[in-house]
Amino acid sequence: MRFGRDLHIHRLPDWTTRYIDYDGLKLWLKSSRVETSAFTAERLELHSVERFLATQIEVAFSWIQDIFSRFSLDLSGPPFFPSLQQANRAELQDLQRCLLEHSSFVSRLDMFSSTNRTIVRRILAKARVSIDDVPFNITSLQLYTQPWIQLLKHTNHVLQHIEKALLTGTAALQQKSIVLEKFPMIGQVSWQAMQQIIIMDDNNSDLRRSLSKLEEAEQKRDILDSLVYLATLHRAPNCAKALLEFDKET
Repeated sequence: MRFGRDLHIHRLPDWTTRYIDYDGLKLWLKSSRVETSAFTAERLELHSVERFLATQIEVAFSWIQDIFSRFSLDLSGPPFFPSLQQANRAELQDLQRCLLEHSSFVSRLDMFSSTNRTIVRRILAKARVSIDDVPFNITSLQLYTQPWIQLLKHTNHVLQHIEKALLTGTAALQQKSIVLEKFPMIGQVSWQAMQQIIIMDDNNSDLRRSLSKLEEAEQKRDILDSLVYLATLHRAPNCAKALLEFDKET
């Protein structure tokens, strides 16, 4: 397989314009005798690739932080895996779905980077220039340090534990909400009682009474968002309606 001819196979369709112009660099090499000093980051189009990578890396880290925060997991270290064994199955499955979507995005980012590194390597090889001889520290670029790799490993590690938890989890009646357990109390109701209210989709007066007891506006917002999420996940239309009405009133 010729790399240049089949480059389109390696490219992600929606990121096509973000790749280094392999054909353009080949024409540049053929046009004149190129000195090693000419292989700058700008000439190799690495500045634009780095800017694009920086944006995508920020998206990847913000995205995973949102997921981990919603499900009470710690991004800075190993999650408390034993708690997953008793977690609500619907929440576990949704956490799994969210992490798989995120991993797919990061894998695409890794593929994008790998293809661009191959382009650089082949262009330098055509010019018989070593990567160590270019006039800048190319290996210090994010394209080469690949900060997303550890994130991908960590996410995949969590996914393995989720899969195990789904296979060996507790009985349905003992399952706990990993979304709500970060709140010791919701108003004057325990998160366990609130979980049952949501799952059973009834007793809306207790739900509204509990929310009205919340004093901290920031906590109220966080709790309300979590409850709306759970009402949607567990297909509890009555609770969802009550929560949205309460949100409008406050």
